[in-house]
Amino acid sequence: MKIITGDNGQVAAKVCRDIGVACAGVVNGTEVAAMSDDELEAAIPTTTVFPASARTRSHESSRWHEGRTRCRLSGDGVNDAVALHHADVGISVDSGTDVAKDAADVVLLDKDLGVLAEGVMEGRRIFANTMKYV
Repeated sequence: MKIITGDNGQVAAKVCRDIGVACAGVVNGTEVAAMSDDELEAAIPTTTVFPASARTRSHESSRWHEGRTRCRLSGDGVNDAVALHHADVGISVDSGTDVAKDAADVVLLDKDLGVLAEGVMEGRRIFANTMKYV
């Protein structure tokens, strides 16, 4: 799993650890912008978190996950809308901009990523129960 976020990379890595997601590494948006496509491709297997920087343009953030099998992006600003739209799962918060909320697949009503962990656990429970009866 790769996480692209507008938050600080170290904060995002801590959130990963808190919810049980292994964090292999952090490469910020400025570093990604300076990478060629081949360098980015080489960095992806060893990187989990891609935090954007103020200097990262929104079209560059969508480049981080082109052709990947899964991408979860959290963002709440107008500049996050393109990447939220292109992500497999775009996550915004209720206090975010209307553009970000419209582009996101999931809008959190509380600024608490713990609800995502609870949702994943509940989804797995429902899936397991469904498979028992199928």
